[in-house]
Amino acid sequence: MNLVPAIGELNADRSNHRYGAFKPSNEQYGQCNFQVDFKAKRAFIDPSIRGDVARIYFYIVIPTILKCRKMMSTWDKVDPVDEWEKKKIKLLKDNNK
Repeated sequence: MNLVPAIGELNADRSNHRYGAFKPSNEQYGQCNFQVDFKAKRAFIDPSIRGDVARIYFYIVIPTILKCRKMMSTWDKVDPVDEWEKKKIKLLKDNNK
């Protein structure tokens, strides 16, 4: 559930910075709607994938990140499971039989 394709530069720049709730600008990485505030140690992601990220956190690490649980719960509700996630879950279940 937690393995998703990612652009290496964005993944490296995000590092282990916490996510922020503001909408990112697309000035930092061209057409990618992603932003890293290195000084504040925050990464800002496109609202259309926030629910995906929240559900990955719930699946794997939510007990260790209680500080952002409220934000992740909000993201999960605002960005519900889409068709790609449903397909991914089905593929994972089918491959684990």
